[in-house]
Amino acid sequence: MTNGEDMQLADKHSAEPPPPPGKGTHVLVVDDNVEIRDLIAIAVRRAGAEAVTLASTEVAAALRQYPVFAVITDVMMPDRDGLEVLDDVVSFDPSISVLLISGYGPFYLGIAARLAGPLNARHVETQMKPVRLRDIIAFVERARARGDEPVAGAPAAGLPPRTGA
Repeated sequence: MTNGEDMQLADKHSAEPPPPPGKGTHVLVVDDNVEIRDLIAIAVRRAGAEAVTLASTEVAAALRQYPVFAVITDVMMPDRDGLEVLDDVVSFDPSISVLLISGYGPFYLGIAARLAGPLNARHVETQMKPVRLRDIIAFVERARARGDEPVAGAPAAGLPPRTGA
């Protein structure tokens, strides 16, 4: 965690059991670029959710610490890539929605989206950088709405391609 806006992994959630799948209040925002992370966090808050901004190495701990219903992660990061983050998320709770973002072009996003299926990720979307705040808000709203969907036995969700900027 790198700045004052980052929520610290506090003890206040550690004593509480995690909420049922899809009933979380938090979105994890994972990007190696602090400025992008902070901008995405603003959009998450505008959508009415709590934003937890962090480095890719802190994802597993944050998933246990916060009631998470969605994760927004960069695909290409120096310590761990977005697919490793996706694997952490799916291993913890495959019903958590994930938005993979990348500035490296649609090729990398396409590969990431195709690899999400074998990981049994249920709700994965992709978006090119620069991200539009309205698209982040819309993703958070869709992710929150999925909290009402049944989880047990649900098939993997389709991976809609992102076209245009």
